Amino acid sequence: YAAILDPEVTEVVLEAPPLSHEDPETPEILGALRIGDLPQNLALIFPRPITLVGEIPEAYQWTVDVYERFGMADRIRVIEKVGEWRPA
Repeated sequence: YAAILDPEVTEVVLEAPPLSHEDPETPEILGALRIGDLPQNLALIFPRPITLVGEIPEAYQWTVDVYERFGMADRIRVIEKVGEWRPA
């Protein structure tokens, strides 16, 4: 969520992100679902790059679709392990 509020965060790197705030294992953030769930909130950093470590969880296809619709699909990338990350 810091990246949504701070434009100086130039990229987000996620490894095994939670799928939803409705998941009991996800930290509670009061009122978070009023705005959107995790994939929708992640799209709020558009057009900044997003790197996912491992694979894109199905729930995050929504975020990928937003980037694709606006011609920025290349700003979402997938790497196998954190050690492969390089700044976008």
